Amino acid sequence: MSRYQIPVSKQPDPVVIQQFRGVDFSADSTQVDPSRSPDALNMIADQAFFPVKRTGYKRVAQGSGRVWGLHRLTNTKGEWVLAHIGTSLYRLEESGTLSKLCDGMGAAPSQSFVMGDCLYLLDGTTYRQFDGTTVRPAAEVAYLPTVRIGAPPAGGGTDFEAVNLLTPGRKESFQADGSSTAFQLSTGGLDGAAVTAVVAGAAKAEGTDFTVDRAAGRVTFKTAPPKAVQNVDNVVITYRKTVAGHRQKIDGCRLFGIYGGKNDTRVFLAGNAAEKNVDWQSGLYDPTYFPDTGYTKVGGDASAIMGYARQYETQIILKEDNDQDATQFLRTFELDGEGNPLFPLQQGAAGTGAVASGTFRALEDTPLFLSRDGVYAVAGTAVTQHRALQHRSRRIDNRLLGESGLENAVACVFQGRYYLAVNGHCYVADSRQTYRENSSVQYEWYFWDNISATCFLEREGALYFGTADGRVCRFCRPEEEGAYRDDGAPIEAYWVTPYLHFGTWTRYKTVRNVHVAPLPYQRSGVEIYYNTDEDAEQLAMKENIDLFDWERMDFGRFSFRTIQVPNVLATGVKERKIQLFQLKLRNAQLDEPFGFVSISITYTVGGKIK
Repeated sequence: MSRYQIPVSKQPDPVVIQQFRGVDFSADSTQVDPSRSPDALNMIADQAFFPVKRTGYKRVAQGSGRVWGLHRLTNTKGEWVLAHIGTSLYRLEESGTLSKLCDGMGAAPSQSFVMGDCLYLLDGTTYRQFDGTTVRPAAEVAYLPTVRIGAPPAGGGTDFEAVNLLTPGRKESFQADGSSTAFQLSTGGLDGAAVTAVVAGAAKAEGTDFTVDRAAGRVTFKTAPPKAVQNVDNVVITYRKTVAGHRQKIDGCRLFGIYGGKNDTRVFLAGNAAEKNVDWQSGLYDPTYFPDTGYTKVGGDASAIMGYARQYETQIILKEDNDQDATQFLRTFELDGEGNPLFPLQQGAAGTGAVASGTFRALEDTPLFLSRDGVYAVAGTAVTQHRALQHRSRRIDNRLLGESGLENAVACVFQGRYYLAVNGHCYVADSRQTYRENSSVQYEWYFWDNISATCFLEREGALYFGTADGRVCRFCRPEEEGAYRDDGAPIEAYWVTPYLHFGTWTRYKTVRNVHVAPLPYQRSGVEIYYNTDEDAEQLAMKENIDLFDWERMDFGRFSFRTIQVPNVLATGVKERKIQLFQLKLRNAQLDEPFGFVSISITYTVGGKIK
């Protein structure tokens, strides 16, 4: 007697997704890798790289007008946070109140840097200094250079320091011969301000001890100063001569770059609309001294300097897009034969230029900036001066480059991520999640909304931002009360899988069940939607996934769960005779975190599509 065994058709294994990366807006939804999402909102990778809902933010202050800049000074005396709102500058108190420091700020984005225990602010209108107590124009405390030394009374001597662009004040020192009363300065046309003199260490006053011929630049003492001993200058004359446009060169700057070769010894200022391809270098550790000889024309006049980056011992200057000039220039440091510092400039790569000066930031020592073609990195090594520009935002460019007003974008780096904000949207690159593509490093990106940032500031391990309507906000830490709301409003977060064809385009499929493993939280929930080629946004399950908590007892959603491990949910909902299937996991509830570790889709394959 023969025995026959009827073969049992093997059912395909479930589709299991348990390794997750970022978003991918670059391809059709059917072509996206299952580990990425073609449409995710307000999600980010946690420490284990699982998708979780971002935290929200709280309003810490409210001003009147656009927040153009947030600035911080920390020195041995304390810490201060300043807010540039409208045309005024305020100190942000711990209570959240805003104490006005000054008016007359420019209605434009501001930048700042710290050097020598002081904060220096640039807004394109007035270059200012804040010392922790007072905000004043830097011109008021500007360094007075000694422009001539070793001069005989009749004039001459040796050029010593260059004129300071910030101030008309300058000094000249002489070696008196014991008989001459008239001392000739190196220039005429002096200002009407009082001229002062120090003779052999004693102060002398104009009108009492000497007279001044301002047109000729001559100082005549009533009594001849004593003869200099051992060729040491013993007469120092201080005077003022205004040169039209000098101070405006520095006051008009909006951008800065700190550089000095191996050390950060000088600041370079740029962004003056009247001389958009020029930058000016400061004195050694002195941002109140800008020699009138210390300027550089960077490339052609037609394209503006957009920002600075620092990599190894090289300063990189990026310019805006243009069709005729290089967009990258490299500045290095060297000493001449007499030990004087030089900052030679060489042309770098041509091509992609910057579009937004507020987007220059370094992520893990890699300078990033926004161009018309996306986010680019300046890549190079410490052993060569070659610097290449590498595209780093291909997977988000379809959405990012569709944003209007890219020139208004702002960026920051915080806890290993690059945040790029424009039009209320925020594109986040995670330096912990990288991969290689076309021989270059790429980041995983995430997309957020309701982040109307006009500027950013990091302070004490927290990220602050300002808005166009005058708010100063702070992103919450996950453990604090109200961490999952945006200024009181709920946060919508979701993750959408690609459209799955389950390995065949020619047959119908039946989805028999979907299992999701959400992350455990004291209070959370999930909505699970099915999308197919026939229907969209079909709610398959809505479930609370709370843990038992005496402090937040809610009998309307009571739970006996106490162990903090993922609890697998099964929808139990079938979807028959479909060609494509997509899953959406969503949470939009107030004060609810959300995340998941795994998605599993069980399916069968049916007949051919005819």
